[in-house]
Amino acid sequence: MEKRFENDIKLATMLQQAVISKDIHNKTISISGYYVPAHDIGGDMYVWHRIDEHRYGILLLDVMGHGVSAALISMSIWSLTNGIIARFIHPHDVIKELNNHIFSLFNDNLDTIRFVSAIYLLVDTDHKKVDYCNAGNPAFLVLRGNRINEIESTCSPLGIHLDIEPRVHSIPYDNRTKFLLYTDGLLGVTGYKEYPESIKYIKELFLKNKDLEIQQWIGNLVKTAPQPKEQDDISVVNISF
Repeated sequence: MEKRFENDIKLATMLQQAVISKDIHNKTISISGYYVPAHDIGGDMYVWHRIDEHRYGILLLDVMGHGVSAALISMSIWSLTNGIIARFIHPHDVIKELNNHIFSLFNDNLDTIRFVSAIYLLVDTDHKKVDYCNAGNPAFLVLRGNRINEIESTCSPLGIHLDIEPRVHSIPYDNRTKFLLYTDGLLGVTGYKEYPESIKYIKELFLKNKDLEIQQWIGNLVKTAPQPKEQDDISVVNISF
């Protein structure tokens, strides 16, 4: 029985790794991701979808908890993401539909519902703007030249309020602009206990390594950082133009 369980976990790990979006690099946009689960499988997920010639939908989410249960919820959401992004497109509508799906998963057991933090970006490379909604995730970072802005949450996490009303904002960009999205597991490997120190350290690394692939500098951070008492999944998405 134990051997069968181990084989099932290995298969689940392979499947989860297989569905992670592959990097995109073209003349208008570059999107790359980095993912390390706390255990063999986890509840973090990122996905991007090219909607049309000029628009991309990019989603990062973090299911509360770790391991198999979080991974099952994450994979359930993943199975619908491309369809949701293609159909609803706009951040307000995509976030609302994702929230509806989470409530439908726990329709008969709302007391066991898992909260999900998420960031969804709609990138328009024709008009050079990003419409976004940050639903309870740590602030993502926008780098322009040598200046970094923190983009805070604009609504509550998914799975809390059925009638969620996501607030959407827009960010213009140019070819010097870079975005860094991450789940809270990244803050846990900085070596700092408090958020202000952790995010300051991430910002310093982002600026210092802005011309490197995130697999390189985030990978080095994760490998060399002191292990936190409670490990968490880590997902990072880098977008440049």
